[in-house]
Amino acid sequence: GYAAPEVEAVYKRATETSSRLPLEIQSFAVIYGFWRFYLLRGDYSNAMALSQQLLQLASVRQDAAMDVTSNRAAGSTRFYMARYAEALQHLGRTAGIHPDDELRKAILSYDVVDPWVVNTAYSGMGLWISGRPTEAIAHHEKAIALARQVNHPFTLALSLCFAQWTHQFCGDRPRVQALASEALTLSHKYGFTFWTGWADMLLAWAESGSDPSATRQRMKAALQLWQSTGSQLGLSYFQCLLAEQSEGADARLLLDAAERFAKDREELFWLPDVYRLKGQHALREGYDDAPVMADLAYRQALAEAGKMQAHGLALRATIDLTELKQGGKDWSETLVLLRNCTNRFDADDSYVDLSKARSVLLHASQHNRPFDAN
Repeated sequence: GYAAPEVEAVYKRATETSSRLPLEIQSFAVIYGFWRFYLLRGDYSNAMALSQQLLQLASVRQDAAMDVTSNRAAGSTRFYMARYAEALQHLGRTAGIHPDDELRKAILSYDVVDPWVVNTAYSGMGLWISGRPTEAIAHHEKAIALARQVNHPFTLALSLCFAQWTHQFCGDRPRVQALASEALTLSHKYGFTFWTGWADMLLAWAESGSDPSATRQRMKAALQLWQSTGSQLGLSYFQCLLAEQSEGADARLLLDAAERFAKDREELFWLPDVYRLKGQHALREGYDDAPVMADLAYRQALAEAGKMQAHGLALRATIDLTELKQGGKDWSETLVLLRNCTNRFDADDSYVDLSKARSVLLHASQHNRPFDAN
């Protein structure tokens, strides 16, 4: 895989040579390849530094291909670091540059995916976390349609797999199942191990049912296959996905690992949900101080989501906090939080978490008593 350790050695030698040259003639392609390696390895500090170098080079050269790909690098790195406003700004620059065949050919001489597709897909994930689910889904549909037009299998696999994440965020199992199945067929045909493991993981989630043990085994195998490529990109999210299907110490260890990885690597995009799931885990395991532990975890999730303006993740943490406080002295406070959080969304937005939040608020207004929002 192109995140394998051997790749790093090659890029290091090339970068050391390039760095001794004047800025105007440094190799953009070498630096870009090194950036991609570090991004896939989840080394966001190095990826961020290299993305800044790419932006500087693109500015000096005044080259359209470099402009597109440097902003792809800057935007995708910032997405995982939960700098969503910056990410969306960089990713959106692609829209103003026409993707003619010559420009695409120049970019694909040193990249593995079409940047117009990948930037649109990353924007979709960033929009969902930012609390704009309808726009997010539209971006993914656009990315998939564009990938089909480009007729580049690896790019199509990316568009399908990124869309799986956002539809999983929405709780849409049928759509995830359809996207993952298509991605798997494509990946098996062309030998895309990276996307095979990714799609297998999401398909296992979509098809999970009455046998959690079987789902866990499928997910573990898929995660192991995905990591065999050397990738750790988005690892905290995958660990959370597996933790939700796990029990006891296994679930706790996965969530602890996800938190460590997020903090050590600055992969902060899913950290609020790590805390939220820790609260759920405490309640599920029935610890003596579970309500206190859950309260702290949910509020920590809200604090993190607030710092990064992650309204999609804030909503689910607020729902869990409201259910925890249902009927108690703090219930009114949490209902206000939930109403304020829900009001950030457009009236036409609709997905599982938002429907649940609106149901909670409707019941509260009609009955003014404890209720089951499920």
